[in-house]
Amino acid sequence: MLVEARIIGRVVGAADTERLSYVRRATYYRDAGGNVTLQGAVQTIGTDTEVTSTADATLAVDTTAQTVSVRVTGVASKRIAWTASITVNRTSEETSYAA
Repeated sequence: MLVEARIIGRVVGAADTERLSYVRRATYYRDAGGNVTLQGAVQTIGTDTEVTSTADATLAVDTTAQTVSVRVTGVASKRIAWTASITVNRTSEETSYAA
């Protein structure tokens, strides 16, 4: 499956001075009875928009729940409201038999 996430953060409070945006894309698969696995690496699409370089966003695998999730890193001493729009393109696998 192909997962693409558009992630937006906005600092809230008295000093509303930062906007953050990220686009991440990755391909994952799961073999029968196996764990969700990242194929290759999580890709950064375009240029990240951020004021503070310690902030970040990525896609992460949870092999206990067999899911893919968005993970964000904020900025020290700042409250950030995060939103994400996630698109999943999934194809089913089938077995073909020759007659």
